[in-house]
This record gives sequence, C-alpha cells and structure tokens, in this order.
Amino acid sequence: VTMGFPAVDPLIRALSDVDWRTRSNAAEALGKLDDPRAVPPLITTLKDVNKDVRVNAAATLGKLGDKSAGGALADLLHDANSDVRTSAAAALDKIGWSPSDQLQKIHFLIATKSWDELSSINDAQVIAPLIAVLDDEYKSVREGAAKALSSAGDAAVEPLIGVLKHENEDAREQAVAALGSIRSTRAVEPLSDTVKNDKNAIVRKKARDVLKSVFSNDDHCLCPGCAAYLGTRSQADKQGEPVTPDIRKEAEAAGIKADFYYCCPKCEEIVLVRRTC
Repeated sequence: VTMGFPAVDPLIRALSDVDWRTRSNAAEALGKLDDPRAVPPLITTLKDVNKDVRVNAAATLGKLGDKSAGGALADLLHDANSDVRTSAAAALDKIGWSPSDQLQKIHFLIATKSWDELSSINDAQVIAPLIAVLDDEYKSVREGAAKALSSAGDAAVEPLIGVLKHENEDAREQAVAALGSIRSTRAVEPLSDTVKNDKNAIVRKKARDVLKSVFSNDDHCLCPGCAAYLGTRSQADKQGEPVTPDIRKEAEAAGIKADFYYCCPKCEEIVLVRRTC
C-alpha cells in the first residue's frame, strides 16, 4: 500500500470482492494503515467463508488495537480452523483482552496451543473443547489435545470412547492414544471393537498396542477381547500348556515370543504366555 489514507475506502470495498484472494489481500493491506474506519468492516469480514481472509482480518484487527473487536475475535476462538483460532488469539492479546470465564479461557489456551496449562486444569469443562480439536488438520494440535485429555483422567473416558466412532481417522487415532494413557478398564471393550472393525490399519494397530499394554509384561493375547479376563486371573492360573508348533508359528508372525498358551473362556481366543527370557 503506497497511497496512504486515500486507499482505505477502496480497500474496505475490496473486502466484499467475489475473489477471496482480493478480500484476503485487502484485509492484510488495511493492517498497514492506522485508520479506525476499517474496524467495523473487518469485524464483519471475520465471518468470511474463506479461512485465509478470516486469518488476515483477525491479524489486522489486532494491529489496529480497537477493543470493540474483542467480542467478535473471541467468537473466532471456536473456529474450526487452527490458523484462524491462532490469529484471533494473537489479536486478542494485542488489544488487551481477558477471558470472561473458565470456558473462554480454555478456548483461548487451545488457540494458543498451551497444552501444559490445559493439562493442569482440573475442570470437566476442558474435555469437550479438546475433543473438538482431535480432528484438527495439524498433527501437533491433535497430539496436544490428546495429551491434555489424558490428564483429565476418568472424566474423559466416555467422551473419548465416543470419538472411536468419529468419521475422521486422525481423531480416532488420538482417542485411542489418550485412552491408552488413562488406562481405564472401561475402554477395553470399545478398543477391542476398534481392533476388529476400524477401517484404518493405523488406528487398528494403535488400538491393539494399547490393549497389549494392559497385560502384564509377559502375557500377550492374539485377541485383545480377553483383556478384562486376564486382569481377573491369578498369575499361577496363567501358566497354560506348552505351545504347539502351529501356535508358535502364529505367535512369531505376530512378533510375540511365547512358551505356554491357554484358551481364554471369555473370548475363546488364544492367550500366549512367555515364561523364559
């Protein structure tokens, strides 16, 4: 922008252009001019259908520093796009905004990717907003949310179990990871179903690995459906019978070394037991 203040009106009109690139460039250019006339149309532009336009509109409102934009920018903390949320949070910081309640603070912390602080919040309100970003386009956001959900403990188990049916495979994968960290026995059956029925091989493998982690160090089941049963058996009862050549071959194919086996009466599948190092 080289025209100075005379450029403000054309740039404001450009915020309504049919081309999103023109709208985005106009929103960014207005940030180089310190003209309060741009504030109301930029606030309207925060609802643009294009994420890049919303990002630039939020950033420019932060530069202009007008506190009247606080409410609209705070609404953007709920945006489905991570870049938009981050831009809105940065703008809110610049205008000196403060959250009005705990839930608003949680959304702000998610937007700023403050996972450690989110992990330290002992409030069930943190769960739903974190669940909502498990399908984020950025892996770092998905993993950060899963980490914070793990810290929520037992209260997060049922919501995470619900995510195992999410249409997004990334969300399902992170739900499995969080459930593995929480280690609740309530997750055994839903995770077993994930191993058997999930459409994605990565999700199935992660669920299988999580289920194996609930066993003792030397017990491995070829079917995770018996996980709950294993937890009720005494160590002596798990001795079983020496493995047959066929079972040994199947175990080795699964990357498991086993000396004994037994058939789990819960799921009627083979449980492999290693007794030698």
